Amino acid sequence: MILKVVSGTSTLTGSEGVVVTLTCSSKAGYPQQTVEWFKGNTNLPLNNCSVSSVIEDGLYNVNKTCTFMPTLEDDGITFKCQSAYSGVPSLVDSSSAVLRIDRKTIIAIISI
Repeated sequence: MILKVVSGTSTLTGSEGVVVTLTCSSKAGYPQQTVEWFKGNTNLPLNNCSVSSVIEDGLYNVNKTCTFMPTLEDDGITFKCQSAYSGVPSLVDSSSAVLRIDRKTIIAIISI
């Protein structure tokens, strides 16, 4: 079995209050592998994610896309994509990235 998690960069940049979309691709697995996104150690909720799979040459390509609205508290959090094959032996591969949040600049004008 060939199992490969296709990863992007090791740092993601987002802005507070602007939706972030994460896509994880696991290529050429058999039987079909599972793909999960984790925020820190917590699995991202399924209601914010979609999964698609395509069979090519008898092997599965699985994509999992999740969206969420980051806050300043998400700055520095590690997001991990994990792909697992439940056969014998079981195989797990993962890739991760740290989210950096651009902080909004607030200018206050005060008259006295």
